[in-house]
This record gives sequence, C-alpha cells and structure tokens, in this order.
Amino acid sequence: MEGPRSLTERSLQLGTHKGRGGKGSIFVWAAGNGGVRHDHCGADSYVNSIFSIAIGAVTQTGGPAYYGEACPGVMAVTLTGANVGGSLPLVTVTNTGDGCVTYFPGTSSAAPIAAGILALVLEVIPELTWRDVQHLIAKTAKIPDPKEPGWNINAAGYHVHHRKISAKGKVSVNIHSEACGGTTNEVNTLEHVQVRVSISSVCRGDLSISLESPGGTVSLLLDTRPNDASTDGLRNWTLMTAGGSSPEDCGRCM
Repeated sequence: MEGPRSLTERSLQLGTHKGRGGKGSIFVWAAGNGGVRHDHCGADSYVNSIFSIAIGAVTQTGGPAYYGEACPGVMAVTLTGANVGGSLPLVTVTNTGDGCVTYFPGTSSAAPIAAGILALVLEVIPELTWRDVQHLIAKTAKIPDPKEPGWNINAAGYHVHHRKISAKGKVSVNIHSEACGGTTNEVNTLEHVQVRVSISSVCRGDLSISLESPGGTVSLLLDTRPNDASTDGLRNWTLMTAGGSSPEDCGRCM
C-alpha cells in the first residue's frame, strides 16, 4: 500500500504536461513481482497513476508469470520468462563484474524492455504525446496466449483480462455523472477511470473492489491479499483501470 507522495505525484503530473517540450515525458513502471505471495498491484499507487505506464511480464510460452501481479492498471506485458534454467536465453543484459546475464525474469526486466520499445517509437515519431503512446499500446497490444482462459472483449473492442477470486460479499455504489449520452457535454472517450475510496476494515487484505461498466466489463481494481492483515483499511486510496475505451465500458451514468 505505497505510492508517490505529494512531491513525486506532482513531478509525474508536471513531467507528462511539460516534458519533451510539452508532449509529455513517458514514465514506465514495473507492475510488481508479488504474485507469488498473492499480492495485487491495485495496492500500488504508481500503477494506479494515469501518468505512468504499468508493465507486467509473461513467460516464454505467453502465459502469465507466476510472480506477476494482476490489476486493471497494467497496460501491457513483455516477454521475460519465468522458469529457472530455461533452454534458451530470453533476456540478456550487462552485469557489473560478470559480463552478461542471460537469465533475468521479472517485471524489473519487463518494464525496461517496454521502455526501450517506446524509446524506439519516439525516435521514429517524436511528435507523439504521452497520451498518444498509451493509445498506441492499447491499439497494438496482442493477446500473448489466446488459449489462456479469462480473456474478454469490452464494449470498445479491446481485450481485457484479470485473474479474479470470487468475493463472499459486496457493496454496490452508483455514481452520478453529469456527462451522459445525449447531453451537450457528453463524454465519448475514456482513457482511464480512477476511483478514490476510504474504507474501514478489520483486515485490509480481505477487501476486494470491482468496477462494472454498463457494457458489462468488470475491472478487479483490488483483489484480496492474504498477507495483508492491517487494520488501517483504505484511506483516500486511488484505484485505476486503464485502456482506450468507449464510455459504455468505463463509466456508469445514473
């Protein structure tokens, strides 16, 4: 349950608005390797920031890495592998004193791979803004393994996936919008949806928070985390789901 404090958050915001001559700096963030401990990246405010691009990892077969954390704030994944002693090197990097390392799995290598790809993109098309880059990822990302269960197509035509654990109870909240379809200030495109919540809980790790769109897409903003026994609950915590989408898939008008 950590994230950028006020100065860092302000730096991210200023960077995306004033960096690269006003086109916006690109901040790539590793989604986290806590999946092996049943952690969830909805508990990471850097992932939930609209100014960062959260990147996860997949194995050499295109399946989810056992250490990967799932949450709707993750925009894409890159190939890093997961099995020790694999037959082929997947990621080769330099290492101090040891020359090159051919085994470097984890989101710590997935994020730099994505950053390198985006750097090459900006080298070819430098006029892209930070929002253009996120749209480009949403429009060009492919399903790593079509045989992997759990993939869904949202109302905007984009594929989404999360590994959801069923909750035993739920509380539903309807949010009123002043920009519904047919109005003069109608919202016709949504890039991110953020939900800021304050919830009291005897055990914070038992909390599971989902956002369901009118189009029927469910985003698991925060999953249960069995190793978090804190009684602090959530205090003004921001959750986020990302992706270029239509309003039918990211907002509820009531």
